[in-house]
This record gives sequence, structure tokens and C-alpha cells, in this order.
Amino acid sequence: MEIVIETGKQKLTIRLIGQLWEQDDLKALTGTIDESFRTTMPVIILDLSRLTFISSQGLGTIVKEFVKANQAGKKLFLYGPGANVSEMLEIAGFELFMKILRSEEDLDKAIMKE
Repeated sequence: MEIVIETGKQKLTIRLIGQLWEQDDLKALTGTIDESFRTTMPVIILDLSRLTFISSQGLGTIVKEFVKANQAGKKLFLYGPGANVSEMLEIAGFELFMKILRSEEDLDKAIMKE
């Protein structure tokens, strides 16, 4: 898996490319998100639009990081999951506790609120 970081005016975007299931990738994601808590950006976007697969461990990692983001006073949003990843998020009940942004318009609205 590849991780690409982009900074914007009010957000830091972490784009995941490939598959999220190997232990090294899970550790890299955790480290990247944890490092983003040290920035002044109030919003962290986890861009899943190019993620083709996520394991249950990957889902668990995102939940843990979501909790840590809240504790750090940050907002962590998921953005643009494709069909396979979206189905996994739905089955796991992510929409019950976490904002999943599905379009650029949703993303802009969420950032404006923060």
C-alpha cells in the first residue's frame, strides 16, 4: 500500500492507494495519522478513493485512530470509498459513528462546518 499526504488550507489529506491489510501497512497508517495530530490542521481526511481492499484489522485501525483524533481535538473523516471498501464500512457500521464523505461537495460542506 502507498500513503500520500497532501496539505490544504484547513485540512490534511492522507490518501491510501492499494490494499490495507498487511501489518507493515497498518503500522505505517497509524504512524502517519498519529503524526498528523501534531499539525495545526483541525481536519484530517482519510481518502479511501484509491483503496481497493481493507481487512478487518484495517477497519479496527481506523476506529482506533478515530478515537485518538477525537481525543486530540481533531476531526477525522473518511472520503470517497469505492464499492468494495464502502461495503465493508457499511457492514461494520461505520456510518453510525463516523462521517463518510462520498463527494467533493460533501467534503467541502464538512470542512466548512469545522
